[in-house]
Parts: sequence; C-alpha cells; structure tokens
Amino acid sequence: MDDKAAILAARDVSKSFFGNPVLRGVSIDLRPGRVHALMGENGAGKSTLINILSGSLAPDGGRIEVGGRELRALSPADARAAGIAVVHQELSLVSNLSIAENIGLGAYQRRFGRVDYRALAMRAAELCDIVGLAGDLSRPVRDLPLGQRQLVEIAKALYRNPRVFIFDETSRSSISRIAWPR
Repeated sequence: MDDKAAILAARDVSKSFFGNPVLRGVSIDLRPGRVHALMGENGAGKSTLINILSGSLAPDGGRIEVGGRELRALSPADARAAGIAVVHQELSLVSNLSIAENIGLGAYQRRFGRVDYRALAMRAAELCDIVGLAGDLSRPVRDLPLGQRQLVEIAKALYRNPRVFIFDETSRSSISRIAWPR
C-alpha cells in the first residue's frame, strides 16, 4: 500500500444525465509522484469523472476529497486553488491572443496594477521549452497547427504549477515530448 496520502480522491461518486446513469459508485485516489490512467470505452464516463474532479460538474452522489479535506463538490476556482489542472480534449485557447498571452490567461503576473509582459514572456518561454514548442511566442495561436495548440494548452496548465495534472484524451505524441519538471 502506498503510504502517501491522496492529493485528490473521489469517494462513491455517481452522476446521471436525464435519468441515465453515467457514473455509479466510482472511487479513485490520486497520489503524489504517480501516473494514473483512466481507461474505458467511449461513453464509459471518463470525461464526466474528469469534469467532476476539475469542478466543471457536480456529482449527484458521493464526495470529493482534496488534500484530505472532504467536499461535496468542487467549483472550478476551488480546483485551481487546490492545484488541479486539466487539459480537456476541447481546447480553451483564444485564437487572436499570442501564444504567451494564452499561456498566462487568467493568471497574469501583475506589476504596478498592469500585466507584467516581461515576466509573462520569460515564464512562457520556460514552459514552451518544457513542452517542446519552439518559435515566436508573440504569434497568435490561430496560426498554429492543432498539435502545437495542444502544447500551448499544456503549457497554460503548467503555468499555474499544478499538483495534479489531468489529461482528457490529449494525444500521446503531445505528452511524450514534454520534459516534465522534477
């Protein structure tokens, strides 16, 4: 048995849509320093569980534990504050913003009440190096092919220094290129 406590756990979680059960009694512990895989057929409820763990959906039953603290459900802000980052299969990038601006979106560092673009550019460059994305970070993301947009999405999640990193059907080639920080 692993002696490290779960960072994030689901306990007996259930969810239905329009009377159709999608999740029934699901329990999972996500422990530090581990890679967990959630596998199943299309329609098995994987994305639904991810949405519950990220605060996008509330469970109908069961509970969520973050750092040992029991919650009935999470909000997206609770999940972010707890260090939970998700890269969804649907990208959440703003096409006319630059790569760097997308990476920091919603969490820009500020200096004297204004966005600190120098700090943003430096941090974005570090993260792009980690995910294997090269080139001009001032380019709008609309000019990137899909694979590179996925890398921007991963860098965006890393920008918040997550404790738990969840991928929902991100391509294996995107994930395998990352030089994960230790």
